[in-house]
Amino acid sequence: MSYLTTEEFESILDNVSIFPVTSVELGDISQYFFECGDAEEYVTFLINKIV
Repeated sequence: MSYLTTEEFESILDNVSIFPVTSVELGDISQYFFECGDAEEYVTFLINKIV
């Protein structure tokens, strides 16, 4: 498990479709799970960093 910066996560979002950001409530501190090949990452960030 590793934690990514907001910039790294946004870069991944540009390449991997997870779900629309609009599906997340503003103000949430959210943890997302996604798979990219065999790599699995948990990413925690403040939603207001990407809105």
